[in-house]
Amino acid sequence: MTQKNTNIEQEKTKILLVPDGGVRFNNLNFLRSLLAILVLFSHCFVIYYGTEKEVEPFYVWSNSQISIGVFAVNYFFVISGFLILLSWDMQPKLGSFLKKRILRIFPAFIVVSILCLFLFGPLGTGDYFKPFGYWKLYYQNIDWQLFFKNILFLNEPHAPWVFKHSPVPNALNSPLWTIKYEFVCYLIIPVLALFRLFKFKIISLLLFLMVYATYVYQYYAQVWFFGWQEFPMIGKPDMIVQFLTYFSAGMVIYQYKEIIPRRRWIVYISIFA
Repeated sequence: MTQKNTNIEQEKTKILLVPDGGVRFNNLNFLRSLLAILVLFSHCFVIYYGTEKEVEPFYVWSNSQISIGVFAVNYFFVISGFLILLSWDMQPKLGSFLKKRILRIFPAFIVVSILCLFLFGPLGTGDYFKPFGYWKLYYQNIDWQLFFKNILFLNEPHAPWVFKHSPVPNALNSPLWTIKYEFVCYLIIPVLALFRLFKFKIISLLLFLMVYATYVYQYYAQVWFFGWQEFPMIGKPDMIVQFLTYFSAGMVIYQYKEIIPRRRWIVYISIFA
């Protein structure tokens, strides 16, 4: 191995915080677990009341601005922006990058979709007369073309009819809707790399500020550039702005990681703010 390659590997080791012969030490798994618990907590109110408004504590405390579930999902995207740009930086090859991203998203998404549609779906058709559901009738009404289309485009699974007496009827696994937008954000990185926009750190910062300004303008002026129109492969562009804001924030944190000070008092001020 040449001296240049050795130096590159050493730099990557520093980035990953991996000591020689050791394991990776960071709190990302803890953060992911905490954010997942917050999402579950928030969804409990939706499942029970049918809405978050005026009942979810964080939504009430923030004066109807944001729920703790939305807060957690946003910061999932911050973590993704950091780690996915790190992945590209370590191996900037389109084929390898796409393979990793597809293997990260699709296998688990397919398994969850199958379990939801073929196991939990029919159970959700139960009523007083048939508590365990109308399995035969349920399977007869499955739209198979829609099933494969939803998997291909990373849409949440849709069942013939499920949980029709619950506060949120016909919802099989609604939280899966964010997976599509996460994958779209993944694909933005090789597109930016194609135009060599990661060569200068300031470009990532300017991209973040531009998207953030658009996001703020959308919600304060209530102006939606695409009228919430939905497209099969990318979903709703008006929603992408929100997720891209946080995803690009993670990218900025990655690119400026060497100069961002890590101090507890800064963390406390940030939480307070």
